[in-house]
Amino acid sequence: MYLGSFLFMRALKHGDKRFDKVKKIPGKFLIYWLIQGVWIALTALPVYLTNSIPAKIHPAIGVRDIIGLAIWGTGFTFEVVANYQKQQWRKEIGVNYKRSFISHGLCPIFVTFLITRVSGIPLLERENDRRLKDVVAYWKYKKETSMFVPTWPRTVE
Repeated sequence: MYLGSFLFMRALKHGDKRFDKVKKIPGKFLIYWLIQGVWIALTALPVYLTNSIPAKIHPAIGVRDIIGLAIWGTGFTFEVVANYQKQQWRKEIGVNYKRSFISHGLCPIFVTFLITRVSGIPLLERENDRRLKDVVAYWKYKKETSMFVPTWPRTVE
């Protein structure tokens, strides 16, 4: 829900350059659309399966459930903080540039694959590398900041 809202608001404000070219090519756009549909279906599948079990036979919440919620909460917190930090960075440094955005095991792997190899990081990094190629602060930020896993800030020498 958060990610969908975040992406929707960003698309309303700035559009989404990742889809500008493919929107004009129906076959290619269909492939993008279908991949996103599979992504949503796989991500939501555990919820659908859980909700299909009658409430009276649901097991009680256990330790694994609490651990899963804690992991989810931590990840969600990192996502919110990362989006906030990126927005702040864009407001402070990128002002002069046009701005362009625990389940059954398979879902997290699939989502990670899509974000790190298909639609998220590679597309946005290529665009930012091209668009901000002369902005020293961007390259410093990119070098000092972990791409995906939160870490302590690195110092550049």
